[in-house]
Amino acid sequence: MSDAGRARHVVLYAAALFASLTALIGCQDAPVQEDGAEVATQPMDLPQGSPPQCAHYAANPNAYGFCVYKFIGGVPTISEVERICAMSGEWEAECRHAWVSGRMNSDSGFSTEALLSACGENPDCTFELLDFRPEEDPLDQINLCTRYAGRYARDCTGHALQRWWLTSPDKEEIERVSGTPLQFPDRLGYYLAASVVCTNTLDECIGEPRAMDNCNRSVNHFERNPEQCPETQIRPMHPNITPNQLAPNQQQNTPRPPGTPRPMGTPPGTPPSTP
Repeated sequence: MSDAGRARHVVLYAAALFASLTALIGCQDAPVQEDGAEVATQPMDLPQGSPPQCAHYAANPNAYGFCVYKFIGGVPTISEVERICAMSGEWEAECRHAWVSGRMNSDSGFSTEALLSACGENPDCTFELLDFRPEEDPLDQINLCTRYAGRYARDCTGHALQRWWLTSPDKEEIERVSGTPLQFPDRLGYYLAASVVCTNTLDECIGEPRAMDNCNRSVNHFERNPEQCPETQIRPMHPNITPNQLAPNQQQNTPRPPGTPRPMGTPPGTPPSTP
């Protein structure tokens, strides 16, 4: 099956499941018999704290897990989220991610470390959180990227260094950051080379050995292709978009089958590829 076909299959699966659950959850009328008498229904008992809307689906693990994922946003504490999401089976990663997405703003009352813990072993969740709420010091941010972003650690590191480089760091600050060995020295070397060739902040490559090696290779590339120097300013936001529209909203989560990557929030620019 082609990528387009798989994507269409995922969308149709999610849409069908969402439509059926929405119809059932939203149904307020009790079922009736042919003679018009109401039939009493009794939802199955669930562990304490489970979303009451999901009681009718306890006998169907997939439908129940999806329901928990959809209604997890109202749970107030991380300990309850961990306990309740653990009941959602294959939907546990999405359940945790949905709850964290609604609390990524810095004024949510939850620390970055606490939310990273709530993400569990879901790199889609941890990467989105770190990109949305970056540390001010790039080395602190890169440390979190390395520890928590999993398969996105390199991209997370690149975003951290791009944000840092766009602040126009002086030579002293560049020396501080470049002297620290990183897991992805190519990302650091790229921006060191840009500081040599593109902004003339440095006279030559500096830093720890692996970063310097990558820097020298990138210097040669920029000298041959100066038009490929990275931009030095963040592009202004589209005038019709406000910052709060970029914030994840747990009420607007798009249902998808478990295991399907969650759409990432738009990061603050994409680092150019390393030559």
